Amino acid sequence: MKRGFLVPAFLCLCAIVAFTMGTLFRLRLLPFLRPDTVLSVGRQVSTEQFAHFISKGFYIAGAATVALAAATLIGLLRAK
Repeated sequence: MKRGFLVPAFLCLCAIVAFTMGTLFRLRLLPFLRPDTVLSVGRQVSTEQFAHFISKGFYIAGAATVALAAATLIGLLRAK
């Protein structure tokens, strides 16, 4: 396995972590998401709104990472 192919593999691993974190936030499985409110940017926000917003960010980051991994892999295969 060539060293260049580790980059797309690492990006896929990062995407898996991002999707996992998004799911943990969406299902409110993390201990600090158990109370009804969370302090976010100096104001009280309902945990449900906060978890939904943050999980959406993780899902978008995961999708962007998958796209970047695919583009990197295609670039490496074409250079070969």
